[in-house]
Amino acid sequence: MKIKLNNFAYTPMHKSNTCFTKDNTPRSEYDNEWEARESAIYTEATKGITLFPYHCRVCGKWHLSPIRYDYSCGCQDSEGKPKNLYPSEKQALEVARTQGCGLITYPCPYGDGFHLTKGW
Repeated sequence: MKIKLNNFAYTPMHKSNTCFTKDNTPRSEYDNEWEARESAIYTEATKGITLFPYHCRVCGKWHLSPIRYDYSCGCQDSEGKPKNLYPSEKQALEVARTQGCGLITYPCPYGDGFHLTKGW
């Protein structure tokens, strides 16, 4: 089912059974990049919020994020989950400030970008 709004198509999403936000809310998931992009366009048109689609290495589905994520470096956290690779230190610092738990940035040793850590 698609909903049309001012020439934007919107594909309703499903909630994930495996991927959750920091506050333990199921992430919205999409079967492909096109569906995720359509939802991002709809969200920006209706709510003024810019979201970016990313392919999740954990569940294999697509999710949306206010930050452009890249998991191509292969780095993992202490639980074995893929680490977010931020394209700039500024973007990583913005995320660290919103999470408010003393995160610091460091350059990725394998990719072109920055990660966040709780400390060394």
